[in-house]
Amino acid sequence: MSRTDENGGYAFKTVRPAAYPAAPGRWRPAHIHFQVTSKYEQLVTQMYFKGDKYNESDAWLNSASRKELLITDPAPVAGKEPGAQEVTFDIIITRG
Repeated sequence: MSRTDENGGYAFKTVRPAAYPAAPGRWRPAHIHFQVTSKYEQLVTQMYFKGDKYNESDAWLNSASRKELLITDPAPVAGKEPGAQEVTFDIIITRG
């Protein structure tokens, strides 16, 4: 669990997840799950990675009305460990 800062920002460090089999002949692309709650609302969503070969066939991603908002484009980070990347994934919860 993590909390946002006073401006609503958040950050975390993780390894990049891998794709995994969801059913015979069907794979889920690499993604990270988020469950976000505010005082009044809750959102469950997933963040995907640009270029994943399974994005186009993923039922969950392709059921999103604005799937482009769920796909991130990792960029190298200078001054961090070799291979480190960062993404921006804005999550906005509005009251009902």
